[in-house]
Amino acid sequence: MSNTDDHHARLVESLQSTVPEVMSTMAFAEVAVTGISEKPEFCVSGPAAGLMLLIGERKGMVGVSMPELLARGAIANITGVDPLSLSEPDVIDGIGELTNMLSGGMKTKVADPGIQLSPPIAALGDEYLIEWKTGRPTTVLELEMSGERFTVHVCTL
Repeated sequence: MSNTDDHHARLVESLQSTVPEVMSTMAFAEVAVTGISEKPEFCVSGPAAGLMLLIGERKGMVGVSMPELLARGAIANITGVDPLSLSEPDVIDGIGELTNMLSGGMKTKVADPGIQLSPPIAALGDEYLIEWKTGRPTTVLELEMSGERFTVHVCTL
C-alpha cells in the first residue's frame, strides 16, 4: 500500500466514526454508516452540499451531500431554531458549519500535521452537480439519519 493509499484509508476510517460522533454530539441525531463505495471521480450533487479542501502537505477534498430537509433538521438541532423558519442564508451557513465540524473531526482523529483545511464551501439548490476533476477515485460513505440517506465523499491526491 502506498503512502497516499494509507493516508486515504486513514481518512476514510476516521470519517466512519467522526460523522456519527459529531452528528450525535452537535445535532442530537443518530447516524449509521450503511455502506461504503468507490466512485471513479469526486462528484457531489444537491440539494444541500458542503465541500472542504485538504490543503497543505496533504491534498484532497471532503464533501457532504444531503436532502435539504435533513440539513435543515440537523441545523435546527444545533441552533435551536425551527427547521422551517431557517432562512436560505442560515441553511447555507449551517451546511458550511456541518462540513467544517465533520472535516475538523476527521483531521483531529488522523492527527496528521500535513493536513490543513480550507474554509468550507456550501451549496443549496434543486439541481446541481459539483465535480472535482482529479482522475482519482473517491470513497463514498453512505449514511442514514432520521430515516433519510446522505453521503460523505473523500478523495486524496
